[in-house]
Formats: sequence, C-alpha cells, structure tokens
Amino acid sequence: MVSVERVREEMVLPSTDHGPAVNDVDLQAQVEEAIWRYEPLRVLHAPLKAEVRNGEVTLTGIVPSRMMHYGLIETLRRIPGVRAVRDQTMTDPDIQQAVTLALAQNPETQPWSANVYVLSRNGFVQLTGTVPDAAAAETVVRVAQSVPGVRRVVNLLQTETPSP
Repeated sequence: MVSVERVREEMVLPSTDHGPAVNDVDLQAQVEEAIWRYEPLRVLHAPLKAEVRNGEVTLTGIVPSRMMHYGLIETLRRIPGVRAVRDQTMTDPDIQQAVTLALAQNPETQPWSANVYVLSRNGFVQLTGTVPDAAAAETVVRVAQSVPGVRRVVNLLQTETPSP
C-alpha cells in the first residue's frame, strides 16, 4: 500500500510577544482556558490537547476548519509568556484530502476511488458512494482507517453487487 504522508507538516510559530517569564503550570492553565474560551471549538467539541514546556505550546488534535485553526493558533501566540506554538494539529479538510488521496493512490481502491465520497468531522470519517462489492467496501474502509488523523470510519458505502 502506498503510504500517505500528513497533508500538513508540523509548524513551529514563534510568539509575537514573549512577555514576562511565566512558569509552565500557570501557562498551561492560561492555554487551556484560551482554548476553552474559543467558542467555535468549544461548541463543536474539537478533540485538542495542549502541552506546555519551557514556554512552548505543543498543540495536537483535530480542528474542524482551517479558519478555526488559524484563529486558535493566533490566540495562543498572543498569550503573554508563550514563546512558540508547535502546531501538530490537522483539520477535517486535511483529513478528507488525505483519505481521498490514499484511496486514489492505492492500487486496490484506485479504479473506483472517484465514486467514494469522504466527509470528516473531528476525525470521524464517513464514506459514501458506490463500490463493486462488499470486499471492495472493506478495502476502502481499511485504507481510510490507515490515514493519520482518522479516529473512526463510518461505512455507508453501497455495493453494485448485493451481498448474499
């Protein structure tokens, strides 16, 4: 199987204003509060984790959109005491793109990958469309599950050949 690299690579974004030195425990609390106060993420229950070490915030998880991602990173960079933000997140559009690419590049799924539609929400991937048979559907699910960032796959694929 062709491996699919992450669509977005880790980025280290320096803070615009380091401000006074803040210990990591206090900074962790401020970062967690900032994430909680960022209403679009709170409402959508985005699975995020932030870790602070020596004033650097490492952010992992899944953000629903690229716009929310940008807003979150900028919010964290502005917290006094944050020296840098290590962005290891993915967005749902990144995951959708990675799954679609994996299906198109895999020799087992490539012939009918254009008939498979991918939707991601918080890393939960929904597959719809039509494939030749149940074995093909299982292969599509297996390939989708192998993509980084995919937490679970919901198989709603239809088959051209009815199951016995």
